[in-house]
Amino acid sequence: MDSLIRCNVSWAPLRKEADSRSEMTSAILYGEAATVLEDSGDWLFVETRFDHYRGWVNKLQMKGVENDSRMQVVRESLHLNNGRHQFYLPAGSEIPEGTSLLIGEERYPLPDLNHTPTMSVRSQMLTEARTWIGAPYLWGGRTIWGCDCSGFVQVIAKTHGIALPRDASQQISCGKEVAFEQQHPGDLAFFSNEQGAIIHVGICTGGHSIIHASGAVREDMLDERGIFHEGLNRYSHRLHSIRSII
Repeated sequence: MDSLIRCNVSWAPLRKEADSRSEMTSAILYGEAATVLEDSGDWLFVETRFDHYRGWVNKLQMKGVENDSRMQVVRESLHLNNGRHQFYLPAGSEIPEGTSLLIGEERYPLPDLNHTPTMSVRSQMLTEARTWIGAPYLWGGRTIWGCDCSGFVQVIAKTHGIALPRDASQQISCGKEVAFEQQHPGDLAFFSNEQGAIIHVGICTGGHSIIHASGAVREDMLDERGIFHEGLNRYSHRLHSIRSII
């Protein structure tokens, strides 16, 4: 089975097993496409088109693709209201081009999504990342309503035309390494455990701080040792390297 489907809810959990109690490993955002690899009753085993992540998704949260038309990426979270119903589109969602969006039986007007850049991509990424501060940490999450460290980084990059893989351990293969003192806004900082495995990622501000998801999306001090958490009065993450993805 190789049918193409798209998410038809604000976001759908991607799970390790075909069970609503199973671990959520990632999330599929509204309009993101996936290829069906297996059909098992109420559940579909899929591979996402954007980052080639595999997992189980509830069949009711997806719909078949009749016309695989060109889609545009939603740059920031949107609250849609047609006077009868409301719908939330998380940043990173994919929608057809147009002035309105049909969701189920309801059509919603869209704001103008054509942005005229007034600053560099690096500055735009940093500005958008700061709007997520306070978003709660959620393992497997990729939205402002709940995200993990790599999901946060991946969506911020996606909304600025940069495709990254899903996990921090995969993202470290992207771009090129830069020295700490040569970092710029929008560069990614990676962190490792004592065994050297990559376990965390965040977005550099270009100074001596980082925006990352740890408990919640927050901005903390960053130096060549790692992230210093003022609330804990200690280093919380050990710096491995910094990479430019722009």
